Amino acid sequence: GAQLDELGISIEFAFEKAKEFRSRIDKIVEDLALSEAKRFMLSDIDIDSLLHDPESFRSPKIQIPATEVSKHGLDIEQIEDRTKKNIGPTDLFEVKHRFDLAKLRTWLKSSHFEGKSDYTTVLLHLRTVEKVFWARALQGFDNAYLDSSGTVILLDVVNIYRNVFHLFEGTLDSGWLLMPELRSRELLVVWIAYCLTFAAVKDARNDVMSDMSVALAYTDLKHLVLSDKLSWEVLTEVASFLDQNHESVKAELFSFRSNATFRFAQHFTNGDSALVRILNSEKNDAEARMDKHWAEVRRKQTEAEQLRSEINTIEGQLRNAECELSIEQSRYNCACVYDTRASRASLRSCEDTVSSLKQNLSSRRGSLKSVLKAPSPVCQPLPRDDNKALQWLFFLHMPPMLRVLSTLSFMGQQMLVPRPWKVKCGGPDGIEMIDVMSTLRVNNGECLASFYNSYQSCEFYSPLEQRSSVRGNVALVSPSPVAKIRPKNIGPASVDHMSSREDGVWFPDSVSYNMEWMGGSLSFDKACGKSFDPFRVPSNWVVSYFTEKLESEASSLQWAMRLQDNSDDANERANRPLACQEVQEDRPDWLPKPQFLSFCNMRAFPNKQIRNIFNALLDRSLPLEYKCVQSLLRQTLFHVGITSLDEKLGNLGLVWKHDLIEDEFLTTGKAILQNFADEINESPSSYLSVLAIGDIACFLSEWDCDTKETSRMLARSAFSWADEFASQVESTENATDAIGFRLRQRVLLGVSFLCFIQGSLNDKDIN
Repeated sequence: GAQLDELGISIEFAFEKAKEFRSRIDKIVEDLALSEAKRFMLSDIDIDSLLHDPESFRSPKIQIPATEVSKHGLDIEQIEDRTKKNIGPTDLFEVKHRFDLAKLRTWLKSSHFEGKSDYTTVLLHLRTVEKVFWARALQGFDNAYLDSSGTVILLDVVNIYRNVFHLFEGTLDSGWLLMPELRSRELLVVWIAYCLTFAAVKDARNDVMSDMSVALAYTDLKHLVLSDKLSWEVLTEVASFLDQNHESVKAELFSFRSNATFRFAQHFTNGDSALVRILNSEKNDAEARMDKHWAEVRRKQTEAEQLRSEINTIEGQLRNAECELSIEQSRYNCACVYDTRASRASLRSCEDTVSSLKQNLSSRRGSLKSVLKAPSPVCQPLPRDDNKALQWLFFLHMPPMLRVLSTLSFMGQQMLVPRPWKVKCGGPDGIEMIDVMSTLRVNNGECLASFYNSYQSCEFYSPLEQRSSVRGNVALVSPSPVAKIRPKNIGPASVDHMSSREDGVWFPDSVSYNMEWMGGSLSFDKACGKSFDPFRVPSNWVVSYFTEKLESEASSLQWAMRLQDNSDDANERANRPLACQEVQEDRPDWLPKPQFLSFCNMRAFPNKQIRNIFNALLDRSLPLEYKCVQSLLRQTLFHVGITSLDEKLGNLGLVWKHDLIEDEFLTTGKAILQNFADEINESPSSYLSVLAIGDIACFLSEWDCDTKETSRMLARSAFSWADEFASQVESTENATDAIGFRLRQRVLLGVSFLCFIQGSLNDKDIN
């Protein structure tokens, strides 16, 4: 001010000029922004022509911010090309009553989806497959059986679905959806495919399937987290089928918990004409190998006899020649008196004869040594024992339908195994880092399919029909290398000691064998070439894997999210909130003691969970505006829990959710929700609480449709609040304020949408 005064400029004048300059600058910025926006405005559209020719509606112009270009490490052309692929209409798959897997696979592989990776398209893929599978499961599994080619297509569809999910898992995790629910839906798709395949195999070969059990335990479905009643009904269908087809653990087909698979393999192969034909051909080939080998032995033995005879003759000739040489030597020594020249010639002749005979004898002896060496041993590709051979052939030439079943058996069980291989799912609270593979790892074996292929042909015999096997996802392996089991010396070393066609022939009957699983054909299921046993996964890991993880500021409360289903855990949990309420590290500052106790006791006793939610709402004992509280409520509501097939529990058969089929409870719950909604209905600052109450009301409306009115009321309130911000956007002259108003408007519109989107929708909801 002093400097302005020295210049003769009043402060009032300077202030007015500053305001004027600021106004001009804001106007210039506004004009520039408007000018830039006009570049992306759509021209006037003739609605009538648009209805008749949708192609007349041109796509908007796309311009990518420079920050996005640098973030993705792509040039502007690549970014724009990717963006253009993500806009435009998306083909829908019409779900009909007929379970048309071929068309579904074609739709999933359509070039229309090529390059599209936006959130909506990914969810469209996933939800469409789920919708098709859900509809099929609700029809039951004991009808309209798939044929062999149908099961192959079924596995292909499952693999495509899982590839899409895992490719964009990080994208989906950032949204409103619970990651445990996404995993649960993935598991349910795989288990439905397993049930369909098991039913198809049972229908095709009921003679050997009648006493076999499913490999998947319906009790493991208690870990799933599903937000809609339809999915629960599908789950119950799956659970019912698995329970009906489970005789005992000892009879489980394609499971590491049982050896029944090899008993089944023997019976199946013995009754399968194609496999029996292969077995007979293998037996004939094995006999042919032995015959050819024995013929070679006999040839060598005959040749050895001939050589021995020749050697005996040559040895006699050599003895005579050596005698003559000795006589000639004596004559030569006396030849100095008589005829030296004649004696020398005769001596040389005798020496040449002896030398020639010795060379001939050495050659014959060398030939005899070579002939006496036993021919290369014959390693037969299959055990001689018929029972073992039948079991080997089942895995080596397994029919496609059973290959699909074996894959889905292990894949279905692996759905319970936490991913990635190092993940925070361990410890009593489920937050400690664990190395999954260290627990599930088993030693890799030698693939017997390779062994089988290697010994189809030998030095003496090659089958006219060349048979070969491929390693299946569930492979037959030997725990130890066959080279260590096979004798170092198969049969006698000399043909002199070979008196039977069995000599020099080895059958792999002494090789022990079992199944091996390395994760199947999908890369994200594999563990760097290591084999493992998914049936070993500890239950507490599965509990943590299907429990929503809280954000870092609420990580000390993660233990309260988990819920084991044993009484010891419940008793311990009931005491823990009281013990931790005074510990600063355990209780966040934003959570007062009463609310802390309410939060931690929410899941303390499984059968009271639903009632605990409504007690908390009635007492206003939970801060609903916090995301961790919303996660707790959703985990509590959606967690399926123990599944019971007792008809007294109604169609759902879910023990933890028994309250949902009681009219009195539903009436009381609806009143509590409506009371809470009336309280926050006129409070825009409570929009996060609106979201929580709307979510609960939507869930409850699946059992009492009248509860949906509470969701609709809250949705209308949030929408009206968004409208108020829309008017403020239009009236404000400040660009920064307009952006803030627009952001608040978008948030409230999202809240309005999420408040009622779950559950059944009427025409007004859709409009």
